[in-house]
Amino acid sequence: MNGARSWLLLLAISVAACSNDEGGSTNLFGPSVDEVILEVDYAAGAAPFDAYPRRAGSPWELLEDNLEALFAQSPPGTRIVPQTLSEMQGLGRLSSGPDFTTSEILEIAGANRDVDSTELSRSFYIVFLDGFFEDQAGRQDQVLGVSIGDTGVIAMFKPVVGTSEDALSRFVEQTTLIHEIGHAVGLVDNGLPLASDHLDEENGAHCTNDRCVMYWLNERVADAIQFARERLMGEDTVVFGQECLDDAYAAAQ
Repeated sequence: MNGARSWLLLLAISVAACSNDEGGSTNLFGPSVDEVILEVDYAAGAAPFDAYPRRAGSPWELLEDNLEALFAQSPPGTRIVPQTLSEMQGLGRLSSGPDFTTSEILEIAGANRDVDSTELSRSFYIVFLDGFFEDQAGRQDQVLGVSIGDTGVIAMFKPVVGTSEDALSRFVEQTTLIHEIGHAVGLVDNGLPLASDHLDEENGAHCTNDRCVMYWLNERVADAIQFARERLMGEDTVVFGQECLDDAYAAAQ
């Protein structure tokens, strides 16, 4: 593993505007997994935000707050969240792009991912790309991020997130990431059993609570921005709805 390239969490991790490939997810909330390894890489021109324009702190503190909430009833373990680019890994310019298919994203992960999951530890690989998601219908220029099945691979598309020097862009990026982690860990019947009836069957693996980061409309850029704006104005930084938190808590028992 390269220095600060990988970050260990017993919390797992992305919101809005995603496209979720079908697939399950490993239950990270029980006592059998005592370590989660998070790797964050970024291509040239796609570095994630790691500071606010006019205030102290890191946008990644939002992710940290939500991971703490999600794993609040899980066994204790190592919980470290990257806060700065020095704690992540730059990949330089990639030979693929600017449109990235699922297979191309997995190839990038295969070439750069350092840590594989084991019986006692699970890894997530998050890569920020200077391009767009491409599916069978072509370029999806409104998709902010994707979580690819049960691979633990998440891709974030920086041109869709934007590079605006305001706090709102940072919240959109972080809530998107929280949303994608929600998919990756199996929330809303994507591998993790439901503790209550909150599955939006029409939109698959999304929550019926429109105040939850896992609500399906958060997959559209305009709605993601509105969601981030509303939460930015509030004091509560936890964007998972109680229904999704309860699913994680039930799995921890």
